[in-house]
Amino acid sequence: MRKYVAFALLRLEASNLLLMKDSSTKGAKKKLRQLEILEKQIDIRKKYLETKKENLEILEQERKSNTSIEEQRVLLDKISELRWLLSEITVDEEKTILGSEPFLCRLIGPGYQERIEKKMMTLIEKL
Repeated sequence: MRKYVAFALLRLEASNLLLMKDSSTKGAKKKLRQLEILEKQIDIRKKYLETKKENLEILEQERKSNTSIEEQRVLLDKISELRWLLSEITVDEEKTILGSEPFLCRLIGPGYQERIEKKMMTLIEKL
């Protein structure tokens, strides 16, 4: 596009030089009018391309924002699942004696708790 505009401007300058040398004023005015029309057409085409580029950029930004919202939802789902794992307590059937209070234990083992907490913190940082 820049080459097209530059070429048209060079052509316009060359035509203007030719018009100055042209002795007939009627032909010069006609050529000058044609060059002005050509210049306006180039300006219109340039504005059209700029508008089209801006529209494409807006669409790209909307697509990225929609993707990030979906990614945030997935991260929140993962965090809530990990939080549920950390907070879930169950009855330990091996240690509970019949007729006494139930002995409660976590759903996950103690070694996994730290790993889950670290993973949950990294997910929270991504938000």
